[in-house]
Amino acid sequence: MGALMVILLFVLFLLQGMWIAFQAENLYCTMVGIGIMAQIAWQVFCNIAVVTNTLPNTGISLPFFSSGGTSLILLLAEMGVMVNIARNGARAEAEREQRRAEREAKAKAKAPIDLEAARRARMNGQPQI
Repeated sequence: MGALMVILLFVLFLLQGMWIAFQAENLYCTMVGIGIMAQIAWQVFCNIAVVTNTLPNTGISLPFFSSGGTSLILLLAEMGVMVNIARNGARAEAEREQRRAEREAKAKAKAPIDLEAARRARMNGQPQI
């Protein structure tokens, strides 16, 4: 039961990471986020396959659980990058919403164009208003 819970938590963690990556502010951040999550998914897959004796022993540690200072430090640095991608993605989304609201307000402020009058003026050779 505990092993299934760990697997479920890793699946949820990877799904959340992919969601963050797809909400990123630009394509570069999206690709970095996907790469980080793919690397963690590969580590999890290899470790679970070794534990179930599907693959021979590879020496790849289970992320965040297995002992090993360098692996943990690099994983925490990768999580810092993911947090930064999430924070900047939210900021970029808020800026896009603000620009959209400003465009809509500007469009509402403009006087509506009388299309029929513009068509008649164009047919008579008069300059358009």
